[in-house]
Amino acid sequence: MDVEEGLLIKGGEAVVRINIHRSPAAGRWGVGYLLTVWVHSAIEDFFRSLSNGEIQEVNSLGRHWLATDKQTVLTCYHMSKSLGNLPMHGGYFNLDRPGQPLSDAGEGGLKGILVTVNLSPLRLCGASDGAGVTFGVKGVYTLDALIQTRDKLLEASEKFYITYLKPMDLSMTLSTQNIEVNQITSQMNRG
Repeated sequence: MDVEEGLLIKGGEAVVRINIHRSPAAGRWGVGYLLTVWVHSAIEDFFRSLSNGEIQEVNSLGRHWLATDKQTVLTCYHMSKSLGNLPMHGGYFNLDRPGQPLSDAGEGGLKGILVTVNLSPLRLCGASDGAGVTFGVKGVYTLDALIQTRDKLLEASEKFYITYLKPMDLSMTLSTQNIEVNQITSQMNRG
């Protein structure tokens, strides 16, 4: 059994927790590993707000993620407008591919090629409740690939948090330079 966990902490408070669990039981369910995603309630509120509360079934968007039991239906918050690919170190992340592979890098990554990380698990309904949401991810993965997936998901989560949710204050000041009116008048009289 292999367990890899990533935890994003801001200001002493956990914001995103990602746990990858690979075991023989996962293989019996027909998945390569189980992914558990927990998010701070502010993140779930962000997606709920973007969706106007509208949800959709993940399996209608992609077949790469599977619920861990027959009674559970994975749902996510609907996004009518794409946020597009957002830059991060070594590639991009997006929030537009629920049910799809978590990375386009493939097994072991692609050297020198920008990677797009699918951060859509953050959109899962109930991800801020209790222990979060657990689902199976189809495929066969080496330990190195699982570690890379965890690290890229964590890096993309941090970039997402900073881009959309990190509290900040921005200010602007406009200053003018005093101009002597007498000097301008005397220059005009000369010309």
